[in-house]
Amino acid sequence: MSLRRAAVLAIALGAAVPPALSAHDETIRVAVVLTPGQPRTGQPGAMRVSVVPPPGLALLDEIRGVRVTGEMTGHAMAPVEATLEETSTPGVYTTANLTLTMAGPWKMTVSVRIKDEEMWAVFAVDAARASVPVDPAPKDYVLDLKDPVRANVMPPWWVLGVTLGLVAVAEATALVFKVRRQRAAAVQPY
Repeated sequence: MSLRRAAVLAIALGAAVPPALSAHDETIRVAVVLTPGQPRTGQPGAMRVSVVPPPGLALLDEIRGVRVTGEMTGHAMAPVEATLEETSTPGVYTTANLTLTMAGPWKMTVSVRIKDEEMWAVFAVDAARASVPVDPAPKDYVLDLKDPVRANVMPPWWVLGVTLGLVAVAEATALVFKVRRQRAAAVQPY
């Protein structure tokens, strides 16, 4: 094996091994309860967020805050924001003043600050007009928090595939030039 091929192989294998990306190697979930399940515009709704750490990860003491942001999809308008207050139960946060301002689809983002990282989860809500009767029953969501460090990282098998593809292109290019050099040397008399 040539030195060039060994170096390319080392780079490919190094790229395939995912580095330690965060202090949180396990999935952290949030259980969200929205009351009513379909909010009405102009009327405050309640939200309860329970942070569910993976087994064995002491995390609840490290939470620095929970907030929710609602953005109307398809319309350029100011987002609705609410900071949730911690209850007497560790890891459970609530707010009673979440008021959506327009009927239609909303993208809700729950942000949880853990130490110095802000993790988030997104879910969709369809707000009804104030005049439309809605079911007052709550709606439950169980969401995986996205780690900001991992959010834009490609899976290792993609990295390996792209790296091996680039290695194949480099090897094919080197082979083409080698064949051209051999043909040129065979044609030119010395």
